[in-house]
This record gives sequence, structure tokens and C-alpha cells, in this order.
Amino acid sequence: MRRQNLRVVGKPLPRVDAGDKVTGKSVFVADVSLPGMLHAKLVRCPDSHARIVRIDLSRAEKLPGVKATITGKDLPTRRDCSTMAVEVVRYAGQPVAAVAADDPRIAEEAARLVRVEYEVLPAVVDPMEALKPGAPVVWPDGKRQKDHRGELLPPNVTGYSHFVHGDVERGFKESDFIFEDTFVTQTVHQGYLETHGYIAEADRATGKITLWTSTQSQFNLRGALLGMFRLAASRLRVVGLSIGGGFGGKSEVTMEPVCIVLAQKTGRPVKLILTREEDMTACTARGKQVIELKTGVKKDGRLVARRARIVGDGGAYGYASLMTVLVHGPYRIPNQESEGLNVATHTVAAGAHRAPGAPQALFACESQMDIIAGKLGMDAVEIRRKNLVNEGDFVAGALKMPRNGWRKALEEAADKSGWAQRKRRRNRGMGIACGPWDGATNISSAYVILDSDGTASVISGAVDVSGTDTSFAQITAETLGIRMEDVTVSLGDTDSTPYVDGSWGSRVTYAMGTVVKRAAEQVRKQVLGLAAKQLGEKAEDLEIVEGTIKSRKRPGKKMQLRELAQQALWEGGPLTGQASLSSLPSQPALAVQVAEVEVDRETGAVAVLKLTNAQDVGYAINPMSVEGQMEGAALTGMGYGLMEEYVYEEGPAAGWRLLNPSFLDYRLPTSLDMPEIESVIVEEPTDTGPFGVKGVGEPPVIPTAAAIANAIEDAVGVRIKELPITRERVLRAMQDAERDG
Repeated sequence: MRRQNLRVVGKPLPRVDAGDKVTGKSVFVADVSLPGMLHAKLVRCPDSHARIVRIDLSRAEKLPGVKATITGKDLPTRRDCSTMAVEVVRYAGQPVAAVAADDPRIAEEAARLVRVEYEVLPAVVDPMEALKPGAPVVWPDGKRQKDHRGELLPPNVTGYSHFVHGDVERGFKESDFIFEDTFVTQTVHQGYLETHGYIAEADRATGKITLWTSTQSQFNLRGALLGMFRLAASRLRVVGLSIGGGFGGKSEVTMEPVCIVLAQKTGRPVKLILTREEDMTACTARGKQVIELKTGVKKDGRLVARRARIVGDGGAYGYASLMTVLVHGPYRIPNQESEGLNVATHTVAAGAHRAPGAPQALFACESQMDIIAGKLGMDAVEIRRKNLVNEGDFVAGALKMPRNGWRKALEEAADKSGWAQRKRRRNRGMGIACGPWDGATNISSAYVILDSDGTASVISGAVDVSGTDTSFAQITAETLGIRMEDVTVSLGDTDSTPYVDGSWGSRVTYAMGTVVKRAAEQVRKQVLGLAAKQLGEKAEDLEIVEGTIKSRKRPGKKMQLRELAQQALWEGGPLTGQASLSSLPSQPALAVQVAEVEVDRETGAVAVLKLTNAQDVGYAINPMSVEGQMEGAALTGMGYGLMEEYVYEEGPAAGWRLLNPSFLDYRLPTSLDMPEIESVIVEEPTDTGPFGVKGVGEPPVIPTAAAIANAIEDAVGVRIKELPITRERVLRAMQDAERDG
């Protein structure tokens, strides 16, 4: 794709919603107020595992202003949904009751008046402990899982996956060296600023429910709720509002059923905005994983075989993303085998978080790549260059690698960071890591309408979480030959737009952008067909430039797009396009990062000085937006690598509670932690995405933690295999190394 031939696409343009965001015009769920609206509050259990003996709602119900109370028995139940406990509490902070009142302060007081008697039960909060014989069982009545050999797994294993390619045992026999390492990652929050919020209204006359919420996926949320409440699709309308961050954490059912049942019970709208503590303890998080790698290599650094075992903490109700394929990295390994165990614990449910499962898997893979390089005396870039997949190679579940810019991304990261010219400096080091990501496609659909004044409207059900509406406007303007400011992008609700899967998986610009382009092309074809008749020209000889339709062969033959749009409106109706797709071919992307760090030997503190971030993006629809995604993801990856962690109280078996359920105690990187970030956009266009685009949002979060760990080893000679890499862990490792060496 030649950038110089494009007028709008490929330009670094500001977001179309920037004005509304900075002036406060964007409407978030907390901004919405409906006539007669009630306010809900949750009653939560302090213990991580307990049987509910008795719930006394009487004192709360007598409080003036309280209109309804409910318990878990009033909700439609679903085993994999942690909305409210019914008989047994399975994580500390799980709601057991809720109240609705005229005023939020009354609701809070009423929640405090609810009395609950519990029988405290033994709990387990670590997935490795949960696998041991005699460990407390989270789901005693659950179906036992079997492994690929048909052997029963421990009762807390609620999911199992197995992947094999080639002959791993033969590969190990052919290897010159075998490396075995275990890596541990932690549980972290997605870090969005806006907590979950919901407003439900139930029409008693029709039975229709309307739900206003902060969600990344209106239709997926609607589908889950339809199943829970046994409703027809026409009886539930989900309205997605502006979203104050999601990063995967607003993709699933959380407390929506509470609002719906309270609205049904009272006949009035009910609003529930979670506090930060409620959000961090009662929603979803990226779960802890323990990853064991055994890798066989030749003397020259070629990878021959790898066996991986991933134990993922799914929490009480979630499922850990077990990357049994991606754990092998972006490399040619002829013999691969991996198994993944989803383990239930008495903790918050595991859920999606920016590139689910990949930061864990690649922390292990890319850390071990440096371990191997060090033992073989190879350069870290060279061992990756030697093993990186090529076009046509096997990758990701028996797929053939398409044309890609992966090698260029590796070379660019090394070149821009000055890898080959780096000089040894005391306590400073550099580390490199790769982050491959397949990305999702899923169901997508959109409308494009040419309005009577020659402007265009794009209507979709895809929530804009990362500036994708701006990309839609650019794609439409480019296709129709109009100015970008003449394109309006609107988010419709589930009643007004065709089905769209969620805004996650790095899929929106790739998949949704495809249907937007196809819909705009339909409009363009109609425009040129009508104009050809008006101008006496062939449609293929016409073009649209800045809203003017003109002949390429006879420049004098032209007309304004707005004139044709007005004529079409009266003669046959507005010109519209609609496109849908259920999937697209996978277009794997790769981010390569180089981290430069400095380690304080007195305290173990790690300062990230620079991150060089190169990524094969296919084609940058909006380079400024792409760079923003790359920078934000890298900072997220840095927080994951160095500081973020759910810290649970150490105490009696049933006393495991989250000690840092707020941003006061849960450390997120701030502007003070921001290193220099150099983003390098590598473009190798695809044959399928609009203008050659690939997914962008998730790949650059994947390699950061490993790149930092590799840089720390380069700086002070210690290998940290557990996240987060806190100053305590670094200091302890340096002290151990000094004592042993």
C-alpha cells in the first residue's frame, strides 16, 4: 500500500471524541440519572470461604427510604457467574445481599444494617496449594477433569487443555542441551479508572429491560443476561455508554443482575456504581500462573523441543487464559507439547486483561530464551534472529505463518535501541523480548449512510475503547472521497445496530474496520453509478475528491456529492451500505521491546530508563493513535513487571482477604515512573485488513516484563523468575548471589 496515494488514512489525526472528552460532554454511566431512580448497595462477606447460615434483612427493610432488599436466592443463578453467593461464599468480598433506596447514603446505611451469620470454612488461595491432596475444594460437586492420558486430575482443576506438535521426546534426545526453569506471575487488576457501573429499568407492562452500563461488549453482555434471565432478545436492550477504560475487564457479567432484579422488584430504575474496593474484589483480574518450561537446543542455539506446563489461577468463578500454544513464542520449534490446568481457588475470578494469558506465557518464554543465550554464549538478539518463524512456517495451532514484518521489527528494535553499540556500565543493563499475538476477529457489522448534505454517518455497536471511532472516520472518508470532519461515527445500542462482538482481542480496527470499509464501498459504488448516468460517463472513469464527483478523462464533467445525495433521497431513498462478517483470517502481530534499566545495589530498586518498542502493525491507519496504543501498553507492561500485585492477608485458612483493594495501596505506574519510550512502527500490510492493518492494542504489553527481567540480569547478574520484580526480590537475589559466589 503506497501511503502517498491516500488522503486521510495513514495520517496522524486527533481523536474525533477528543473535544467531548476534555470538555466533559461524554456521558458515562455515573452521569446518567432517570426519574424515580433508586440507588443500590451491596452487602459483602469478609471471609474467603464460608457457608451462609442466616441473613437478617429486617433492620434494613425498616429504614425509611429503603424500597427493596434481595439475596442471592432472588437472582437467576449460573455456576460460572460470581454475582452473588447463594449458600456458600467462595471469595472474600463476594456479595451476599443488596439493598435499593431513594438515596445512596440511605442505601449505604441499610447495607450496614444487614446481619449475616456465617460458618467459616477452610480456604485455599494459591493454585499450587489447591492441587495438593487434602486441599479445600472450591466446588465439591464439580465434575472431575481428566488429562490427555485419561488420568483424573485433582478436584480443584476445573479446566484442562493439551497441545502437541511433533515428537517432543525425540526432540530432547536430539538436543545438545536441555534447560528447565519455573516462572511465577501474579494476580493483577486491569487498572481502568472508571469502576463498573449499571442502571437497570424494567417495564412492568411489557417486561422489557433496559440496561445502561460501562461495557466493552454490548451484545456479548446481552447474550449472557438473556440466558440467565431466560428472555427473548427483544426483551433486553443494552446501552453502552462512554467507557473510562476497560482493558478486558469490562467484557463479562459482573453485578448487572443485581440492578435488574431490584428494578423488576421495585418497578423503578436502579443505579449501582461500584466503589474501587468492590470493583477490585468482586469483578475479574488477570490471574496468577506458574509456568514450567523444559527446552532442548542445539549447540548453535537452534530450538529443537519444548515441553510446557501452565498452572493458572482461575479464582472461584473464572478461567485463566492458558496460552498452551503461545508459550512456545514466535519461534520455530519442531517438537512442542504443552498442557494447561485451570485451578479454582477462593479468590477473585480470573478474566480478560489486555492480551489474556500472553504476558504470563511470554515472561516465561522470553526469560528462558535469555537464559539459553547466556549459557551458550550467544547474543540475545542473535538467538531470536536464528529461531524466529518465517513466512510459511508452522505457528499457532497448525497455521502457516502469513507474510509478516516480524524480522524487521526485531531488527528495528535492536537498531533503534543501539543494541550492537551498547557499552557496559555498572548497574545498567539492556534486555530484549518479543511479544507475538494472534488477535481475534469474530462477528462484526456496520452501517454507513450518505446524508442528504453529502456527509456520512457510520453506525456500529462496537464500543470505542482505544480511538477506533477515529479510524472508522478515516476509513470512511478515504473510501468516499470526503473530508474526515464530514464523517460522524455513532455507537448504537443492541436494539438499533446489528450484532457485533466485543471491543477486545485487538480486533476492532482489523475486523470492524473491514466491515466499515465494505459498507462505505457499497455507498461509493451507488454514488458513482448514479453520477455516471447524470454526467454521461462510465462509473469506472469517475472519482470523488473532497466531495466533488468528477471524470478522470474529462475534468470539466463534475458534480457535487451533496447534489447527488439530495437527488437520491427524493428519487429512491438515502444511499446506504451495510456489511457483516463472522471471521477473518488470522494475522499474527509481533511487538519487540528493548528495555534499558538501572539497578540500585543498595535497595534493589529498578529504574526503567528507556523502552524501545517496535511493532509490525500491518498498516497504521492513524500513526498517532498507534503510537499511543504502543506507549500505553508498554507502560502497562512495565507496571506488570515491576510493581502491580494483589496482596492477600497471610493468616488463618479462612482469613485470606485482599489487603490492597484501592489505588492508594495497589501500585500502578504514574507519570513519575514513565521512562523514555521510542515507538517504531513497522508496516508489512496484510491482504485482509482494511488498507493492510493488523491488530495493535495488545502485542506491546506482552514482552515488557520479560525485557525488564532480562535487562536486570544484564545489569547486576541475577535472574528473577517471579513477578512482580520488586526491590525486595532483586535485593534478596543479589545478596544470595554474593553469598553463593
